[in-house]
This record gives sequence, C-alpha cells and structure tokens, in this order.
Amino acid sequence: MLRVHMSAAGAVVIRGTREPVVSGSGRTGSYGCTDLTTCGAGSGFVQSLRQAPGIQSRAAAKGENQRVKIQPVPNIAGAILFEPSPHTDERGFFSRTFDADVFRSAGLDPAAFVQDSVSRSIRGVIRGMHVRRGLGEAKLVRCSFGAVFDVIVDLRRASPTYGNWESFELTGETQASLYVPAGCAHGFQALTDPADVSYRIDRAHDPADDVAIAFDDPELAIPWPLPPTVISRRDQRALSLTAAANLLPSAGALAR
Repeated sequence: MLRVHMSAAGAVVIRGTREPVVSGSGRTGSYGCTDLTTCGAGSGFVQSLRQAPGIQSRAAAKGENQRVKIQPVPNIAGAILFEPSPHTDERGFFSRTFDADVFRSAGLDPAAFVQDSVSRSIRGVIRGMHVRRGLGEAKLVRCSFGAVFDVIVDLRRASPTYGNWESFELTGETQASLYVPAGCAHGFQALTDPADVSYRIDRAHDPADDVAIAFDDPELAIPWPLPPTVISRRDQRALSLTAAANLLPSAGALAR
C-alpha cells in the first residue's frame, strides 16, 4: 500500500514502496524505502504562484517540471541518487542539476562543497577506482553529456555495507546525480564518445591523499561493459583492494 501526504514544506512523500535491487554481488532482491521522497524545488515560488488567481495550472506544471526524486542506495549506506524530471520540448530539454533545498531534505549540507570539476573521456576509457586518505572526500557526480557506467565501493570499515559495490548508468538525458559518501571509492567507464562527467567535492584536492585501486581487481570483479581503451599511468599502477584499504583510516573518521 502506498500512503501519500503533503508536508508543510510542500514535499510529496511516498511511503511503503518496494523496488527490486541488483547488488554488486549479482543477487536480486527487494527493499522497503522508508522515505522515497519527491521534492518540489523552489517551493516558495511555486506556493506564491498557487496563491495568484487564474494561474494554478501553470504553477502545477512548474512544480511537476522541477521535481527531484531522492533514491537512497540500499547497497551503499549513505549513497543517494538524485533523479530530476527534465523539461523537454522541441528545443531540447531544461533540467535543474542542483538544488540546495532538495539536498537539505536528504539530510546533506549543500554548503559543504568547495570545488567543481569536469572530465571528458572517449568511449571505453576507465577512470578509477579512486578514493582519498585522511578525512576522505564526498562527491556529487553527474554525467552531463553522453553516458557512463559508474561504480562506487564502500571502504568504510564501520559501515554496515562495508565491502559492497554498486553500479549505475548515468546519462546526459536523465541528468541524475549520485552522492558518493566520503570513504567510498569511485570510478566509471565512458560508454559514449565523448562522455562528460561533472563533480562537486567537499574538500580541496590534495594529490598527496590520492589512492587508486585497480579497476580490474579480482576481489571486486567489476563487470566493466566495454574493453578498456585508454588507462592513465596512475591507474595502471593502482593498488590491489586489500593494499589500498590498509591505507585508509578507520570508518569512524569518515562518517558523515
């Protein structure tokens, strides 16, 4: 049974939904989301439109176009997939790629990010798997053009999902963003030529803290969809999963 109610902030909350999940180990099951939330971005503006005479239908349409679905990732504790609803017409599409109110509604601090970056890759390129020592690094990752096979691995020793990995297909059509908690390794393979990936990170980059894990580590056994084309020298010299995990601090320092 689905129960739908409108919160004071104008968010629509759907409770009791169950969806199939394929874990990194290949097992298929289901999970019950306690809060699968669709947040109306810019709720203050939408509310003002609703109160204006004669344009309620336009306000409702705007709210529909700006919705963002917040999807917790069951296989990786603390990871979240943000799925917007792009507005499409004969010109193309418009999509809001970041909204502070939506981020706060997911229990995250939108002001935590300090750097934005973008990478462009040709088809078949694998970048990863990358993680940082010290305080770690949380990321918000989005494919802004093309498509990528995106992977995160939970390396936080105190995490209930420690050792798990999960994969996603991120595309420029959906503009979905993946929140990767600090202490999780991240990598992707470009499925198109080119594929652009945008990153927001919550800590200034320090190369001295970089740790690379072999993308073909047998313990992970990630099924990359394409034969790898170009691999950086750094990733060619990457450590095994076991060796890399030994360089990381205890999970207590990485808890968000």
